[in-house]
Amino acid sequence: MSAPISDSFCFRSLLLLQEWADEFFGPGKGDARRPGWGLKTPVQLCPSATGVVFKFRPLATLSGVEFERLEEGGLEFIAERHPQGGARLRVQRCAYGWKATLKENSERAILRKFKEGLGKLSHLHCRGAVM
Repeated sequence: MSAPISDSFCFRSLLLLQEWADEFFGPGKGDARRPGWGLKTPVQLCPSATGVVFKFRPLATLSGVEFERLEEGGLEFIAERHPQGGARLRVQRCAYGWKATLKENSERAILRKFKEGLGKLSHLHCRGAVM
């Protein structure tokens, strides 16, 4: 796990990442019923010191299972300082327990939504509206 963010640009990247995650996948938003997203498996998210962690919560998962105990896979989005300066965003798989099946289609759907969000953000940033 990466160290917490200290630099202001990295910190802004972290906040934008967490806001994006909540906007599109927060409670009641990242469910499998949303048409056109391709997200087959519902997700639950939790902000972290370095970004946000998405974990898959298949429909058959008992409601009492805590986020920390979900082992059906997930993605961790990390905002961190780049070794050569500035900030970078990284995504890595996480929380895949023993015998858990890769959720490649759902991972792809989340990454596609993130890429769309970055494209819109980059467009706004270039026009001077963000940061």
